[in-house]
Amino acid sequence: MAWMTLQNPRFLWLLLSIPLLVLSHIIALRIVRKKALAFANFEAIERVTGKRVVSRNTGVLVVRSVVFCMLILSAAGPVLWRYGVTESTTTVLAIDASASMLADDFSPNRLEAAKQAALMFLQNASPGSRVGVVSFSGTAEVLVQPTQDDTIAHSVIENLRVMTAGGTDLGEALITSVNLLISDPRSKRIILLTDGRSTVGTPVQDGVAHAVRNGVIVDTIGVASETGGKYANLEVVSRIDEDVLRSIADATGGTFIMAKNETDLGIAYASLAGARREVVATPLQLHLLIAGLLLLFVEWGLINTRYRAFP
Repeated sequence: MAWMTLQNPRFLWLLLSIPLLVLSHIIALRIVRKKALAFANFEAIERVTGKRVVSRNTGVLVVRSVVFCMLILSAAGPVLWRYGVTESTTTVLAIDASASMLADDFSPNRLEAAKQAALMFLQNASPGSRVGVVSFSGTAEVLVQPTQDDTIAHSVIENLRVMTAGGTDLGEALITSVNLLISDPRSKRIILLTDGRSTVGTPVQDGVAHAVRNGVIVDTIGVASETGGKYANLEVVSRIDEDVLRSIADATGGTFIMAKNETDLGIAYASLAGARREVVATPLQLHLLIAGLLLLFVEWGLINTRYRAFP
């Protein structure tokens, strides 16, 4: 499976110049034809133009139009994405830090179990991998930029605490995490862990679209037992929106995992740390630029040989 995105799609408006190019070619052709008819020595014209008084230069027009298209597409920054295998990976761990993560159906609670599983992920990550951390509830916060220094990520995860903002905003969590990865040339992945559903803020679809445009795989983990748990003397039975978490993973080429206990959670992180299916990006900007420049030489050759213009 492969798909293409554009880094600067606004430049596609320049494609509207192609009809103007064709129109200017037609006008120039009429002007040259008038000059040819005013020239008395037709034998000389035949020697100059290869037995044609005036060539339509259709081939030149086609080549020139293709050159324009290639240069405009090059400016738009096309990137070809495909699934492949790579050792060079950057991962953002996006961990739900809403108050319900203090529920005690995991030992000692959901948040602490998630932190231990995330630390296990760091231990199993491939050498040279980069890891960043984002926490979220009703808003998202970058705790550490992607780094190869495991000690920084380890310290940040150990000190992760519940956020004061109410609700859960999965859309903003995705957008914030993707923004950490946009400029990274490596294969990019987000592991999103939550014990609930998106209740406030940015639509989840916006976050998914942002991930797809930038070639980011999103793996999702739902964490909650069937019976629920307690925190602050309140009964908590999380209602995880499995359909949404599964759709996030499916749309980005990731995996959805439902963890109902500490063992499931540990296995989920360990399996994702060893995952080899990644998105590989191939920028096409330089390829199109070189092809366009080569066609300019072809155009120059046509103008001076087969499609010699009447002076």
